[in-house]
Amino acid sequence: MTRAATVPPPASTAPAPTETLRGWFLGLAIAVALGVLVGFDLGTVPVLREFTASTVEFLRPIRSVALIPLAVLLFGTDLLGVAVNVLARQLERAVLSWHPSVRGGGTR
Repeated sequence: MTRAATVPPPASTAPAPTETLRGWFLGLAIAVALGVLVGFDLGTVPVLREFTASTVEFLRPIRSVALIPLAVLLFGTDLLGVAVNVLARQLERAVLSWHPSVRGGGTR
């Protein structure tokens, strides 16, 4: 058995719920703003659409849930890490939703 003195308290190992929610809202707000702008640009500018078509089609089938463990390892669980993780996952979804919608193809 381990001694109680060697086990850190829960508050020091996990972020506070308010910090996690702030990171989530910050990442989501930035992702929506950038996703709409980037997706709209990719959908309306033919040159950008041609240059990014292969990347967009490559990222489309990858589910963000599969990348969450890797993102947590890379960015951590502090405020910045949560915000970057949410930003990366939601920006991808926003761009992939707006890109074909602007062209008139709808989302897949």
